[in-house]
Amino acid sequence: MNHPEGVPLTTAVSCKDCQSFLHSPYNVTMNRPPPSSLLVLAYGHGLGDSILALPFLSGVRKAWPGCRVTLATTAPTAAWFLGAGLVDEVVRLVDGGLWRHWKRLRARRFDLAVDLRLDHTVHSALFVRLLGARATVGFDCPLRGRFFSQRVRADYQNAHHVDNLSRFAETLGIPWSAEPPPVSLAACQEADALLARLRGVGEGPLVALAPGGRHDLARLDKRWPASFYADLARRLAARGMRVIVTGVSQEKELTGRIAREGGAADLTGLASCEVLAALFERCRLVVGNNSGPVHLADALKIPTLSFSGGVHMTHWRPRAETARVLLRDANCRESFCRLCPDKGEACLGRIDPGRVFEEAAAILRENGSHSEVA
Repeated sequence: MNHPEGVPLTTAVSCKDCQSFLHSPYNVTMNRPPPSSLLVLAYGHGLGDSILALPFLSGVRKAWPGCRVTLATTAPTAAWFLGAGLVDEVVRLVDGGLWRHWKRLRARRFDLAVDLRLDHTVHSALFVRLLGARATVGFDCPLRGRFFSQRVRADYQNAHHVDNLSRFAETLGIPWSAEPPPVSLAACQEADALLARLRGVGEGPLVALAPGGRHDLARLDKRWPASFYADLARRLAARGMRVIVTGVSQEKELTGRIAREGGAADLTGLASCEVLAALFERCRLVVGNNSGPVHLADALKIPTLSFSGGVHMTHWRPRAETARVLLRDANCRESFCRLCPDKGEACLGRIDPGRVFEEAAAILRENGSHSEVA
């Protein structure tokens, strides 16, 4: 771990320093005026994490309209949230570059700095501790809680990640504003232009496939096989559906193969996060792994059909009533693949494309999308 110049680790976590910090009487919910400046640290966030945290940012705007909000994040949604007015400034933590921004952010002397990370690492918690903010708030995780002046208790076993984030907001007196992500007219126009250029994929209702996900989804125990996605695309196209495949540029090989073999249109790398949201708004169904695109569609209340292996479903399951999750069997729901002797292709590879098509067809029929889907 690289630390800011002149701040050795021994100084940062010395017992004497932490004791005086932890017993600070400041509490952001005890008759204090709203902060005039706020740093929200979303370190390690991808598309899905940022979508799940979006109601927190919306709530901040409603509760503290005069507060200048700086978002420091690794998430690809930063420009979208800035353009939507959810934050006033964005600091992009490119390639995990956290400490390179420390001096500049510390000089700002924020009234409040919050860390939305929920795990047992100390990297971002230490960073927030050393910013010199008037108050700091973070989850009371082992090893992390000691770095914050106010801690939020998290339920690791029984709560969805959204419920823990909602508790975080409640601690600060911020309303939880679970509204669909805002999509601008410009993004809608760009999505329509992309769809207008599609050739050879029919004229029926739109179905999107999101076969990728962040880097840790590359393992077979977290991704439904590419050949199965192609099989599903062919079945949907044969019933008159227009099928598009979405993803980021790094997934072009994967998505290109699925599009070629499945007779679908490949829109990989052509849409920003906001334009992807606009595309999903035009879809009758989004099919994908338990990843950012599925959480985005779920937040937009678009029906989703997703696959899960190696993901704790209590924490990460899509929450909308229109969401369906397919597992190899019910016993996988609360387990992690590293503990499972049947991981890999034996897991998601056993979810047959025929079964998935039947589920997809049922969802489309329920939503009155196409009378010929069977």
